[in-house]
Amino acid sequence: MYQNYVFDLYGTLVDIHTDEAIPELWEKLVIFYGSKGATYSVEEMKETYANLCENEKCRVKNEYQARMFRYSQGRRSTSSKKL
Repeated sequence: MYQNYVFDLYGTLVDIHTDEAIPELWEKLVIFYGSKGATYSVEEMKETYANLCENEKCRVKNEYQARMFRYSQGRRSTSSKKL
């Protein structure tokens, strides 16, 4: 019988808060990824991260808009059937 249980709500086990304004963060990331074979300067790392974040924001916004459009179309066809 298990004594402890771990479960995940909303897709994350740990909520991480990172201050992206701290230069040491980027310096350590450059070292870490460099040890894995990826070579970035601090500026390249920041720019790449910013681009990834912007792309993800656009993707989520577009997905949300598409879902709302499909939802509104479904509501419209359902309401017209009631008439």
